[in-house]
Amino acid sequence: MLAGRGLGKSFGGVEALRDVNIEVRRGRITALIGPNGSGKSTLINVISGVYPPDRGRVEFEGRDITSMPPHAVAELGIIRTFQVPRVFRGMSVIENMLAAAKGEGADGVLSPFFARSRVKGYELSCLRRAREILDFLEIGHMRNEYAGSLSGGQQKLLALARALMAEPRVLLLDEPVAGVAPALARKIFEKILELRNTIGFLIVEHNMDVLMDFADHVYVLHRGEVVAEGTPKEVLGSKQVLEVYFGE
Repeated sequence: MLAGRGLGKSFGGVEALRDVNIEVRRGRITALIGPNGSGKSTLINVISGVYPPDRGRVEFEGRDITSMPPHAVAELGIIRTFQVPRVFRGMSVIENMLAAAKGEGADGVLSPFFARSRVKGYELSCLRRAREILDFLEIGHMRNEYAGSLSGGQQKLLALARALMAEPRVLLLDEPVAGVAPALARKIFEKILELRNTIGFLIVEHNMDVLMDFADHVYVLHRGEVVAEGTPKEVLGSKQVLEVYFGE
């Protein structure tokens, strides 16, 4: 579905990614782990079009999308979140959701005057979808609260909700439960589990306890290279992975 082929990226004399091969498939949760500085966020940035790779290519459903800018990548349905939730703090939760809606209700400046019913139908459809997503993530009761008043965990949920509002085909989640209470972290991953048959997931996360309970396939990055991959059990039993994390 989504793949990186031989990806390389350097910043000055530092090689952040070196010949990275990775695949994200619908129907499974793919995890990306590794120590700080291993290249995880750089890889997400390359896949999402923020950074152009120096070598290799990014493919989506067999199509080379390496040279596409971030907005074009997002229009394909490859949506990402960030380590720090990027919400509009001065807007309500429901307004945040509507701002993330895909498409437009009108084709031009004068269209609303000639297609009022279509525009109204589009707006009602977006509102209905926003409420459904918020209810699914169990924060529907907060839809009229200012986003800036939410707790860190609730903002993480809102960031996920906004990503879902964009109708993703693939979700790139950068530390979706970092700093979140254990019970809420598991709840977030349980919701992700419910969505994996329709959306491909690539998740960067340091919360290994939760991640290993839910991931189907794991890639381990170290110094810009994939040093191991497999099921959570296979990865955790790898001597090379133990050396990366514990120096054994």
